[in-house]
Amino acid sequence: MIGPVHSMDRVPPAKLDSEQVILGSIPLDETGAALASVRARLTADDFYRPAHQQVFGLLCSIVDEGKPITPLTLKQEILNRGLAGQISRDGSESGVAAYVHELLDWSWDSTNLEYHIGLVKDAAVRRTLIVAGVELVAEAYSQAEDVGELISAFQQKLYDAAKGRAGAGRGAIATFGEAAREAVDHARAVAAGDTPAGLLTGFDALDKVTGGFQPGDLVVLASDTGYGKTTFAGQFALTAAEKARHVYFVSREMLPKEIGKRLLQCRGEIEGDAFKHPWAWEPMDWHVMDGHVAALERYDAVVDSQSKTVAEIAAQARLLGTRWGKVDLLVVDYLQLCQGPGDTRAQRVGGVAWSLKTLAMEMGSVVLLLSQFDRAANRSGQAPTIHNLKESGDTENAANIVLLLWRPEKAGRNVETQVFDLWLRVAKSRDGRLTSWDGPGAIRLQWKRKITKFVGCETIQRPQSEGD
Repeated sequence: MIGPVHSMDRVPPAKLDSEQVILGSIPLDETGAALASVRARLTADDFYRPAHQQVFGLLCSIVDEGKPITPLTLKQEILNRGLAGQISRDGSESGVAAYVHELLDWSWDSTNLEYHIGLVKDAAVRRTLIVAGVELVAEAYSQAEDVGELISAFQQKLYDAAKGRAGAGRGAIATFGEAAREAVDHARAVAAGDTPAGLLTGFDALDKVTGGFQPGDLVVLASDTGYGKTTFAGQFALTAAEKARHVYFVSREMLPKEIGKRLLQCRGEIEGDAFKHPWAWEPMDWHVMDGHVAALERYDAVVDSQSKTVAEIAAQARLLGTRWGKVDLLVVDYLQLCQGPGDTRAQRVGGVAWSLKTLAMEMGSVVLLLSQFDRAANRSGQAPTIHNLKESGDTENAANIVLLLWRPEKAGRNVETQVFDLWLRVAKSRDGRLTSWDGPGAIRLQWKRKITKFVGCETIQRPQSEGD
């Protein structure tokens, strides 16, 4: 990291005094809270001075081995692990003792530990950005890389820097014990009401089954054309945005204006025909409409009809993640219209699914991917199964949850009100229960087509005679 920075003949940003305050505070804290606070936001690489990197890594190792941290144990571990030459000036035992004593002298400002952690993290992020900028300039001059790939790679670096600034975390690598502790801590926070169980859809019967979708989940929703996929996705996105979640909605079928009209219909229960005859609106109608627009403008939610490849979607998602801190929900409408890697149609569709799953895990987002049924499902007249997903193999394998939406021939409908019964099935769930089309726990939705909104969601037992 330091090499490219020095090539610009400038001293890299660093907060050495704050680094010493942090390291000096840890051995004097018998509760271990100081080290826990530091580990939550910093890694050894965030420290600028190599000796400080070594000491912080050593402090973490001492705790992970179940040993107490005291000034004496710190000194002894430095000697036992052969680090004296890297940490003290002369490599002697007395030199190590002097170094530890010097660190402890800096603990006088330990009450402002969080402040110093922030200074060290910001300096580390600045060094990361400097290196990324130097590399970008060099690669742009070389013209060796495709410009789209160059932009995507730089956006990835910016996103990683922003994510690192929010906190070090332990990422995707953890011991069995750390992983188990994280799961129990999350469950405890959910039980206490301190954190939501998952991202709720607003469809109560479905949320009771899934407990909410989890960060990193790829959720596939499939149905025939014209049977409510986009309505479901839009309503879910609106529910998430109303709860102050950050939403990125990618539509390969509609322009933002069309999605905006659907959002207004859903929020205000406005019939679509109203937009075809706006000259008939009364002054109060305009006032109400402006109120809905003002509410939607307050949400951190974006509609994108331009991105068509997974790389473009990922690049935009990372930019939004940098701006918002996180993308909670990414909707892609729909799978078969996106462009992905591969030589055959099946490979390309599978590549889209796996790439979006990777993106969901990388960003800690829920990705809702809409898909179509294959033609066999249309011809059979039978209840669709997970195998009726169009190009289903890789899509099914990549998904954490698969939802199927279906309207049997004999399903209830009210022609006058344009309310139709649709059935929703949880056909796959990696860590939850499944539902059937007609058994206990079957989920029925009521779709009011004129306002493109689901107005009911309940768990009932559907009689066998309705379409099976």
